[in-house]
Amino acid sequence: MIIPVEKYLIFGAKDQIDRFFGLAQRAGILEFVGLSHKKALELPEGAKKILAAMKIARQHTPDFKKNPLFYADAATCAEAILASHNAHEKGLEEQRMLRAEISRIAPFGSFSMKEIAEIERDGKRVLQFFCMKSTLAHQIIHSPEVIYVGNEYDLDYFVAINPERTQYPKMIEILIDKPAHELHKQLEELKMNLLKTESELHDSANALPFLQNGLNEYLNEHYLALVKHDAIAPLEGSLFAIEAWVPKNRVTTLQGLLSVLAVSSERIDIEPSDSIPTYIENRGVAKIGEDLLHIYDTPSPTDKDPSLWVLVFFAFFFAMITSDAG
Repeated sequence: MIIPVEKYLIFGAKDQIDRFFGLAQRAGILEFVGLSHKKALELPEGAKKILAAMKIARQHTPDFKKNPLFYADAATCAEAILASHNAHEKGLEEQRMLRAEISRIAPFGSFSMKEIAEIERDGKRVLQFFCMKSTLAHQIIHSPEVIYVGNEYDLDYFVAINPERTQYPKMIEILIDKPAHELHKQLEELKMNLLKTESELHDSANALPFLQNGLNEYLNEHYLALVKHDAIAPLEGSLFAIEAWVPKNRVTTLQGLLSVLAVSSERIDIEPSDSIPTYIENRGVAKIGEDLLHIYDTPSPTDKDPSLWVLVFFAFFFAMITSDAG
């Protein structure tokens, strides 16, 4: 059922603020109204990293036969997952570039750059690699120093040996840093590294519960720091004050919580501009419907609680779908 909420002003000695907010966080019956609720909340860097790591980990299927990843804290675990992801993305880009380079120089076959350098030095010649459109190559009579190597797709490939560097009309010079066989070897090593990072990313799915718990701790500390700041910011001296929403059936719990502190509360009027939160509390079967309800939407505090209706119709339609599938 939807329980109405009341607005309270909570105030007390500033030296009680840490203890008050610690008890309030454990009780979970207050929704504080402060400056942080009126502006966009900037998450701490640690929480951002964990969220990014969780997004990556959710793309993989957990293997429950393996032990979960062990790290000292969730932030360290998130950094390791992000590092593996970045290494994998970088490796994929490097693999793409290597394959393109191999394709570009493959028609020249396997050779040694060291031997070419020796030939150029001893023969006092310059060896150059060229390509040009096959249709153009058939129309041109090439110089004797230009040697035809082969054809690939719609390109003809040539090697030219001259006393000095020479350019030819319609020909494109190809600069080669490493021959194809060396690039193939480099590509194989890269594939092994990619398999390793893929395995690490796959294992990251087992760390999702650990990351979720770490994120909850970050957010709890972050929001607690925000409401503490809101409670202190408007006041000077030895007092703090903050507004909070309290469900009507939890007011007694609030008074009991404050009775052990030098902190008091006063009920205050709800402003027309206030955004009133919805507090739903169910037990038994209706609690299952409440969980389903939160997946879709949260009703207005003035609406009737549809939890039980959602459960009944969800079960009815699910039964229809199952019977149709059968």
